Amino acid sequence: MLDIGVLLPRSGDLAFLAAAPAAAAASAAEDIAAAGGVLGSPVVLHPGDSAPEVAGRVEAEVDRLLAAGVDVIVGPITSGATARVLERVRAAGALLISPGSTATGLDQLDTGGRLFRTAPTDDVQGQALAELALDHGARTASLAVRADEYGRTIAEGFARRFALDGGEVVSRATYDPATEDLAGTVVPQLDTTADALVVVGLAESARILDALVAAGEAPAQRRVYGTDGNLGDRLGDLVDERATLACFGGLLPAATPDDAFASRLREAAPELDGTVLDLAAEAYDAVVLAAVAAEAAGTDDASAIAAELRGASRGGQPCRDPEACLALAAAGGDLAYVGASGPTALDADGNRTVARLTAVAFDRDGRLRRLGDRTVER
Repeated sequence: MLDIGVLLPRSGDLAFLAAAPAAAAASAAEDIAAAGGVLGSPVVLHPGDSAPEVAGRVEAEVDRLLAAGVDVIVGPITSGATARVLERVRAAGALLISPGSTATGLDQLDTGGRLFRTAPTDDVQGQALAELALDHGARTASLAVRADEYGRTIAEGFARRFALDGGEVVSRATYDPATEDLAGTVVPQLDTTADALVVVGLAESARILDALVAAGEAPAQRRVYGTDGNLGDRLGDLVDERATLACFGGLLPAATPDDAFASRLREAAPELDGTVLDLAAEAYDAVVLAAVAAEAAGTDDASAIAAELRGASRGGQPCRDPEACLALAAAGGDLAYVGASGPTALDADGNRTVARLTAVAFDRDGRLRRLGDRTVER
């Protein structure tokens, strides 16, 4: 029997992110059961609460799930929480499939090959953001970059991809987010004549945006691009004027669920009506991939599942629903699971090589709008 822990922030500041992926994981388990289960038995889901801002919560929950005998943990959805528990999971002989942890640097911590991701990594987000800017006609860009791994990774991915099509990063201001006069430090370092201004940061991005407006560089004059760390409705509460955000957009590292998938989730979980479904497709695919890999391995042993996950995601006959994929796996067939988030093809590090991201932009009321998918392949 395949036991899967679902480790999501069910309480605390990020609890609002968990409803859709939790419903999607349950939906995946139902589909697997309808297909006859894994190794002849249903998948058993064990709920967990990561609450990453609560000291010690995610570690305690991982210990509880491992003591309950889970083979696979779907989650956590934040990179910091994943970093804190990855060694615990490896030492217990289990594995993680995260639908939301995007930090590229997690690969360096995964010494045992026990981390897999159905969300794109930060370097892929940077690449996709460069492609978006290029498609909008930008040929020069100025970057304001938070001085940490998150900022550096996205900025470097952006610069590499931007240069491939002849784009040029004409200025780059790297900043410490704790700087008191952040606006006065960052904006003078930017070449604001560039076609695109890119702000790679978190909540402190509001101060940079306000400074750009004060300098007459936004919102009307040119596009300003953000990243998943600052592209959220909460940013509207931080800027001086919500209309400031009318220039601001970018990409979120989560696929937009198709209409049929979205309708099914909302029917099963009415509380999702009117909400966004970020990370739902990625959570669904994490559960299905684990199940298909277990069926291919012929065992619920986590080491064997880990050895089969890449093969289940790429290189063989494409299959789109759990029933078809499980049948192929049981027959020893070569398959490639194409999930709710698109092709799941994983590389040697367990990261996606093809990813769908959601294009977003703020309207003049300072509300974030989802504009559809963009696919990037690395």
